[in-house]
Amino acid sequence: MLGCHDEDTVIRRKNRSQSGATTFSHLDLAGDWTGILIPDNPTFQTTNLYLRWDDFAELFEAATGAGDEWMPSNASLFSSMDVAGETAVMLQEAGDDLAALNLAMNLSEDKNRLTGTAEIRRYGVLQNTGTVELTRSLGPGHFQVSSHLAGSWTGTVSRNGFQRPVTLNLDELGSVLGGSAGPRNFDTSGANTGIFTFSNDAVGRLDHIVIHSIDGTTQTVGFWLVDDSGTYMGGPGFDSNLGNRGGLVHLSKVSKPN
Repeated sequence: MLGCHDEDTVIRRKNRSQSGATTFSHLDLAGDWTGILIPDNPTFQTTNLYLRWDDFAELFEAATGAGDEWMPSNASLFSSMDVAGETAVMLQEAGDDLAALNLAMNLSEDKNRLTGTAEIRRYGVLQNTGTVELTRSLGPGHFQVSSHLAGSWTGTVSRNGFQRPVTLNLDELGSVLGGSAGPRNFDTSGANTGIFTFSNDAVGRLDHIVIHSIDGTTQTVGFWLVDDSGTYMGGPGFDSNLGNRGGLVHLSKVSKPN
């Protein structure tokens, strides 16, 4: 549980203080962090995540590939760190499904990696637990289309317990070379040239990308996140043929461009 320390944690804190190890400050969190949530329940999929702290280490934005976003306008955001590098993050949405994310993490000695445990709640009910791994972003330009997006992706779009397959093939300029979402085959004649670009290349976020299919429908990226290794990508998506009702897209990269 967040805020509870097991015996190993207490020993680790004591050893750090006695050995003269690095002393940490909350200001060490300033900047952008990206990573993944790995669920304990295998029926849930690995999800991307980012957290953003300003120069004063105030947490001001967070999102996951499950379609949840936390900002001061719609949520409460809290973080703390002690001198041993033990970090707590609590995110609570004010409306909709009251999505909450609690993280208990430790900062690495080089201050570039946060690892720990996660609790995900909806409507106040514990939905899942898991582990979290976050890496400090280098800032603007950290994510690149040619290295993080280009390649062949495969996965699913899920809605109300139903899934359909999704494939996506992107070149190094973000153009769609092929793919499909269920029965809809993506247009490769030029309508989807260069459409995959980052809206925030410090955290690997893409927003409002419209993919044209050969049957005249469109499939729209609400917002998607990519992990630091360019392995996982996903988030909410919408289909014009379904009245723009949406689902959650989870994709894994299966190959890089030749």
